[in-house]
Amino acid sequence: LFAEPMPALFGTLRARLTVDEDPNDVYRVRVPAKRTVVVTVRPDADADLELWRPRTRPVHEPSRNLAAVSARAGTRVETVRFRNRSPSTVTAFVNVKLPLGAVRATYRVSVTGTVRR
Repeated sequence: LFAEPMPALFGTLRARLTVDEDPNDVYRVRVPAKRTVVVTVRPDADADLELWRPRTRPVHEPSRNLAAVSARAGTRVETVRFRNRSPSTVTAFVNVKLPLGAVRATYRVSVTGTVRR
């Protein structure tokens, strides 16, 4: 959709999902070699979290590239982790989405890194 991709997400931001206009928000996440990232979503209404591996094309199609899912009911915190086992930095994709039947949600998404192991 954009001539230049959005910068990769690291840190925290606030966003909103609506069933009619924007039921999915997709973010790029850079994962350094041999490191793990932790993605946390704190919603004010039901929202789900998916993390897709590098080389994923559309995140809306079923695929084996889905690395992690958190789909807890209601306003419970959603958390996923992704470990990059490769010797170089990769880009993974975070999808925050409304579950079936949900109408809207405002959320805070955070991406943090962990130390090399």
